[in-house]
Amino acid sequence: MGQMDLLLGPILLGTIVNIWLYGIMVTQTTMYYVAFPRDHKWIKILVGYMFVVDTLNSIFDIGLVWKYTITLFGDTRGILVSSWWFNVEPVMTVMISSSTQTFFAWRIAKLTGHAWMGWAIAFSSFIQFAAGLGSTIGAFIVQDFARFQELKAAVITWLGLSALTDIVITCILSWYLHTHRTGFSKTDDIITRLVRLTVQTGLVTTLWATTDLILYLGWSHNLHLFFQLPLCKLYTNSLMSTLNSRAGWGGSFTTSTGNPDPMSGGTGTGQPQPTRKGPAIWRPDQANSHHATAIQVVTTATVHRDDGFELEEYGLDTKRVPPEDIEAFGQAQSRVELPGATSGTAISDETSMHSRTSFDAK
Repeated sequence: MGQMDLLLGPILLGTIVNIWLYGIMVTQTTMYYVAFPRDHKWIKILVGYMFVVDTLNSIFDIGLVWKYTITLFGDTRGILVSSWWFNVEPVMTVMISSSTQTFFAWRIAKLTGHAWMGWAIAFSSFIQFAAGLGSTIGAFIVQDFARFQELKAAVITWLGLSALTDIVITCILSWYLHTHRTGFSKTDDIITRLVRLTVQTGLVTTLWATTDLILYLGWSHNLHLFFQLPLCKLYTNSLMSTLNSRAGWGGSFTTSTGNPDPMSGGTGTGQPQPTRKGPAIWRPDQANSHHATAIQVVTTATVHRDDGFELEEYGLDTKRVPPEDIEAFGQAQSRVELPGATSGTAISDETSMHSRTSFDAK
């Protein structure tokens, strides 16, 4: 490879990957605002903040490519000097990565009940942000690409802590989810998918930041920029995929009384939440009330909260009630004839591991 290949090639390819991931992020952000309008206001603000910073980052990367391939075309000396388009890259990356890790620190504190875990991760993210800011300041000072090796201390602290924090977050969340299985197949299946998602997103950012650091330390050319330029987009997509994954579980995330899920203001306790009920009632013909029985059908859903999300188990509770009690529900009634129904009859049946249906004749 020629000198230009190693100098400008990684910048061009890294920007292409950056823009591709930006398109995915835009789609995920749109999906989030449509699917979860009742989430915490501060989470919505966080998503909007990430979107704005990511957009600016992509604009700056495009400006970087334009300057070195168009404006400075043929200027062999000019392309050896860094531009402010590039110098702001480290601080913009840590603005996103530290925010993402702080969000996961909040989740860990809420899930485990150990605030010190969340504070430890948040502190690591703060140090990482300071190191990224130091890298940007150092880039403005040294300017020449060839002298960027002088910033090793700040870059090692920034990328090293980034990878280490990702590993810690992944291990804690995976451990918590694995130790809070319920024994119900549906709930455990969701937990398994959560663990898989946590490991996959954490593994991608960890390997990407580690590779960036290794190439920076091992080679003096710009090859590491292929991994550096798209890094912030990986963090944004990691956060958005975690938020949007709730929409794919085929269940509601709010209670029937309107109480929001943990992302909407609840807290993840890992314990079953109060059962919710919605009555559907049939009323017998009053003229034949001696031989007919009124039936009240109550659908229940036991809600478990694991990893900050509600995991639902549905059941059906059906019982006969006196006709005079039905009017109290104040809902539309239907007339049902139950020929041959006699008092004192009781039927029970186990419908699944998750719910129990019982019929009690009165």
